[in-house]
Amino acid sequence: MALGPTIPLASQSIGTSGGTLAVTRPGDPLDGFVISVPPSSFPANRTFKVSSAPITNHYFGSDITPISPMIIVDNGEEYSENIMYVRVSVKVPDGYFAMGFIYDDKSHQLEGIPMVGMDSQSVTLATRHFTGIFISMIEKALLKKDSDSGFRPGMDDWQFTNYGSYIAPGGHCEGQSLTAMWYYCTQPDGKDLALYNRYDNNGNKPATPQLWEDDSLGYRFCSVIQEENRPQFADDFWTHLMGKEWKLENNKWVLKDVPGIGDEALFNLFAYSIRATGEPQEVGIYSKVGGGHAMIVYKAVGNALYIADPNYPGNTDRKIIYYSGEGKFKPYNSGANRKEIEAGNGKSYETIQYLTKTTVVPWDKIASHWAEFKNGTIGNDKFPQYTINAVDDTGKVVPLTDGFSTKNINLRVGAGTQGTDAVIYRDGKKLQLDDEKKIELIPGNNLLGFAIWGRVNNSWEYVDFKYFNVNCEADIECKTPPPANILSKLHNTTTFRCELLNLPTNIEGHGSMHRWVPGFKFTKHFYVPGNAHQLGGDGMMPITWSGTAFSGGGSKEYPDKLTGSICYDGSNVVVSFDYQTNNPVDDLKISVKNLPVDPKYFMDPEYAVDGKSQLQYADNNAPVVKKYVTRLEWKSHEERVDYGGAVKVWDASLISADWSNRCGFIVTFK
Repeated sequence: MALGPTIPLASQSIGTSGGTLAVTRPGDPLDGFVISVPPSSFPANRTFKVSSAPITNHYFGSDITPISPMIIVDNGEEYSENIMYVRVSVKVPDGYFAMGFIYDDKSHQLEGIPMVGMDSQSVTLATRHFTGIFISMIEKALLKKDSDSGFRPGMDDWQFTNYGSYIAPGGHCEGQSLTAMWYYCTQPDGKDLALYNRYDNNGNKPATPQLWEDDSLGYRFCSVIQEENRPQFADDFWTHLMGKEWKLENNKWVLKDVPGIGDEALFNLFAYSIRATGEPQEVGIYSKVGGGHAMIVYKAVGNALYIADPNYPGNTDRKIIYYSGEGKFKPYNSGANRKEIEAGNGKSYETIQYLTKTTVVPWDKIASHWAEFKNGTIGNDKFPQYTINAVDDTGKVVPLTDGFSTKNINLRVGAGTQGTDAVIYRDGKKLQLDDEKKIELIPGNNLLGFAIWGRVNNSWEYVDFKYFNVNCEADIECKTPPPANILSKLHNTTTFRCELLNLPTNIEGHGSMHRWVPGFKFTKHFYVPGNAHQLGGDGMMPITWSGTAFSGGGSKEYPDKLTGSICYDGSNVVVSFDYQTNNPVDDLKISVKNLPVDPKYFMDPEYAVDGKSQLQYADNNAPVVKKYVTRLEWKSHEERVDYGGAVKVWDASLISADWSNRCGFIVTFK
């Protein structure tokens, strides 16, 4: 904004008991400008200096028509502990709507200001901080047109749900809303990068979209902002936005309670601020039975304000409806948090309030906590400290560390701090403890996730989530060779195939070809070895035997690698094998351990295929099959030259932690 000369108007020191500053300059546009500072708003005396400057030009488009000069209030830029009410003298022509805007002369951006009163001579604004402010007007007819910030649930909100946490047990709706708005407006990771699912599993791969608990950094980030906002202050803030106006009585300005500006004006505040700033806006809702909830308004279409509700992440159908014939908002149904809704304690919120991005929480405070989010320390100074313990092979209780090894197939492990508890996951699924509080490991590496919960007022609330690699070295190998008749017949098999079925619905694509489709997923059907089946063969790999071991691949025709062994458990041939392609374009690795195969059909000539006996295992029940699979990884890298010579890159990966219920495999020796 281009401004003319600055004109000093008033200066006053206001103590901790509060006070009122008023400008009395007959003929000046700011004659009758008033600020009230409630008691205990600042820890010490604070000098307020008020000046003005004419707005000679601006570059915010035709929607901004200033009807006041720029008003500069200098009080050290410190946030007040209470709401300060500001009166600005303006006259608004019929058919126009006026509202206050903050102008940041550093970022050159606008932000709306909550308005709590208006009459024929003035508007009354509510704020906790000052910079340059001015009043602008717009034709009401323009506000009936659609206003859209571009923000979208499922792209720009967080992927997790507002259940609350240890430091925000009532919910972190405002922290979740403000941080999502902050990310959208500031784009800290780069232009046009969506927030939704970007930090699923804290940004680590594979993603775990079905497990919100391991989104610990984002969840704690939202909780920290909520806690520092002080929920009780927020409730009071929303309550006191109902309506205020200044009245001149006996030459003294007096702040009066009034019914409020009405729902039509509130709707216009959202529509105008979205049009003027191009940014989403915070909305506070309040219930007569008590309690409030914070959300995001991202567009105004027709008579609807479209809502990103932290209780319903990714949902684009939520909206607040304004009935113009009645001049009222329809009550909006939600809850203090999703846990309350699921318990049947949802509420109908009758009061809708316009809030803005810096009304309650200093914007730069979010930025400082973002640095803690990125370095993984967010909330360490606010959430309780905890330990996770395990019992080692000597029977000693020790802190669990990443890479912990044990020879015990059953491991006692859990939270070691009083007042905390842990829920344990492997591959995204909750593990059940036995009567001795032990979990069953699988041979080899176990990636165990620990969701930590803490006791708050007789309720268990979220604290954190940590992953640990735990290596199980239990000696449960089957070492008995099959009987001679079975082994000799196995030695007559010359080919091997493992067909992976329905794998699965959670392969994720990433890269420039899918940058606009976050969380893009598809299915893939594998044959081992490689794509031999698709090339016209039967997918069988030639193998050679050496006693109870078999191997294949490593040739020009079959560059893939296969090694394995068999033994006998008294009734079944027990098969173990490792297979890998080592192909960066289509890199698959699978390891199977102790797969029991019934040899009865293999030994019966009646079941021979084309005169050749087959030893085969087939199952498409994922929970059964998965316990034999100790490793399943797939990565793909593809580059395509687009029109104009641009290279589009596509990287895809398989999340073996979340198989569909109908995926499995067929293993065949022939």
